[in-house]
Amino acid sequence: MQFHLDQISSGFIAGWCKKDDQPVRLGLRVNGKLVAETTSDRYRKDLEEAGLGSGKLAYVFLLRRPGLTDGDDVEITDVEADTVLHARVFTATNREALDKAYDLIDGIPALDEPYWRPVLVDTTDGRVSLEGELFIPASITEDVHLYSNGLPAHTLAKPARSESADRYWFFDGTVLQASYVTDLRDERQIVHAARSSSPLAATKLAFGVVPSKADTAMFKFAGADRARRVAGGDDTFMRFASGGLTTATQLLRVIDDVTNLPQSASVLDWGCGAARVLQFLAAERPNWTFYGADIDEVNVSWCLENIPTVAEFQRIPLMPKMEYRDASFDLVYGLSVITHLEEETRNAWLAELGRVTKTGGLCILSFMSPFHVLQTGINEWSLPLIDEMSKRGIADHLKDHALGQELSSYYKATYNTLQNLTSAVEEWFDVVSFHPRSLLFQDAVVLRRR
Repeated sequence: MQFHLDQISSGFIAGWCKKDDQPVRLGLRVNGKLVAETTSDRYRKDLEEAGLGSGKLAYVFLLRRPGLTDGDDVEITDVEADTVLHARVFTATNREALDKAYDLIDGIPALDEPYWRPVLVDTTDGRVSLEGELFIPASITEDVHLYSNGLPAHTLAKPARSESADRYWFFDGTVLQASYVTDLRDERQIVHAARSSSPLAATKLAFGVVPSKADTAMFKFAGADRARRVAGGDDTFMRFASGGLTTATQLLRVIDDVTNLPQSASVLDWGCGAARVLQFLAAERPNWTFYGADIDEVNVSWCLENIPTVAEFQRIPLMPKMEYRDASFDLVYGLSVITHLEEETRNAWLAELGRVTKTGGLCILSFMSPFHVLQTGINEWSLPLIDEMSKRGIADHLKDHALGQELSSYYKATYNTLQNLTSAVEEWFDVVSFHPRSLLFQDAVVLRRR
């Protein structure tokens, strides 16, 4: 048995452990009471580089309010052997920061229906699989299944790895790893999770889409390198296409739910990237006129050269103003754009979106919220962001190198509270609706131009 404790604070305990090169089921006892269990099966690159097998030996305990307090007797145990691996009397530090984190958690919208977070992956036999963690709230006692186009789907489900399950540590419920394996078909397959008694009563935007054969024939892929600039690990044709189609389908549901856009609507994709969403929207709404704008010359150049008829594309400056006239668009959407802007830059762009959106027009923006910070736990990485969000409503100092070193001083990994973001747009827009954990698994806010 090898056991190591790397971090311990009031809300977060982490380290690594192995027994005969296998993960270990660990328990956390506080003042003699078992309060949590976990398995040492999380991946850590440093462990793999040190020659410790696959590196999947790390463990984390994520503690709800009140967490550990001064004088608590803390024991970490081997559950199977019922032996104590580590014991100490806890001394609390930085309690104020911990309470700020718990206050942010209290403001995160609860999950009261099954929530599935699928991504599409290619399988080795030429088939595809939608797979991801499935959260089932503790209040649901009936069976939960996956449904494809409204019909029960064959599902492979197993307990989720700790790394996935821990995303939901501040909610009560069970986390499974659920997958739906299929072939490409003539029709699209829209797959969602729901209670067995109400299969159509799914969370409106929590689903994945398997493209049809026609979709894959139509879609133009910009290549793995360009995809990684805007979509991280979605860098294969199928993952990139499915992510774009899923988000386009979600967008249309949001739009159709709140308004009837004109038959010949004018639409701006602000931050279009390689047009993975825009290509599907243009195919679904052929009477709309589309415009794509982005600061990224690499992807805009590809769009101009390869899909010039999908939309009118242009590279825009790092700061406003754009070349569009006032009140040009019935709909503006920005997906994972606010997530990369400092507050001052963000506010300048929000004013610009107000300028180019028609009175009564919609503006839909996705952003990363306290949920996306706190799903990693209250730890050394998240605490500075939590402190910043508590004070300012935004944490915007982390650099993001996805667009290259030369833009890293501009391009950030930014987290907003809903209140901070809606306060910043109130001069131009009214808030129509809010959708947590929706578009690109980010939070989304729907705004209407006054």
